[in-house]
Amino acid sequence: MMNGGSIGLLGKGFVRLVGRGSGSKGFTLFQYSYAQQEGWRILQKPNSLLSRTLQARYFRHQTFLSATVGYNPSFSWRSILEGREVLKLGLVWMVGNGCSINIWGDPWVRTRADPVLISPSSQPCDEVFVANLIFQNSRSWDQELISALFLDEIRDQILAIPIRQIDEEDFLMWKLERNGTYIVRSGYRAWVDFSDSVTKTENEHDIAMAATWHWIWGLPIPPKL
Repeated sequence: MMNGGSIGLLGKGFVRLVGRGSGSKGFTLFQYSYAQQEGWRILQKPNSLLSRTLQARYFRHQTFLSATVGYNPSFSWRSILEGREVLKLGLVWMVGNGCSINIWGDPWVRTRADPVLISPSSQPCDEVFVANLIFQNSRSWDQELISALFLDEIRDQILAIPIRQIDEEDFLMWKLERNGTYIVRSGYRAWVDFSDSVTKTENEHDIAMAATWHWIWGLPIPPKL
C-alpha cells in the first residue's frame, strides 16, 4: 500500500473503497469508478502534487495514458491503472493545435463510434500527429492531404471535427457527459456496460462452442477400432 502521505494525495473516498476489498461485482465496479476519477485528476491536473508524485515514481518518461505498472507498484497505483483502461472508453481528444494527438492510436475522431484510428501499416513507425493535418495559419484542415490518406468515410468524419480558432493545446474530455467532465456516476455506468459486454461476448462464445461440439458428436462417424 502507499504510505500515509500518498494516501492523503489520493483522497479518503478512494482509499476507503479500494481498502475494503469487497468481493461483490457491483462494489468492485464502484471501486474502479473511483480509480478512474483519480486517473481523470492526473490527466486534468498534471502539475498537481498527486500527478507529480506518481509521475516521478511510475511514468517519468511516459504519459499517464501509456504508463506501465512499473516495479513494485502499490495497490493504489495498480487500481488506478485498471480504472484507466475503462476511463479510456470515455476519453476523446479535443483538437487544438494537434501537437499532442497521435493520428494512429489516440481517441480523437469524435464523430466516429470508435474515435481511435488504427494504422494501416503493421510495421512500427514514428508517431504522426494531428498537427500535420492542419494548416496552422488558417486554422483549417488540409483537405487535400486528408483525402489522400483516408477513405472517404473517415475523411468526412475528420473534416466534420471543428478546429478551435485560437492556437491552444489539445485537451481530453469525457464524452459521456455533456460538459466533458468525468463524474463517478458515468464512470460507473461505463464500467458496468463494458463488463456486461464482455460477459455477453463470453457467453455467446460458450454457446457457440457448445453447439459446435454437439454437431461434432452427432456426426455419423464410426468409432475408432
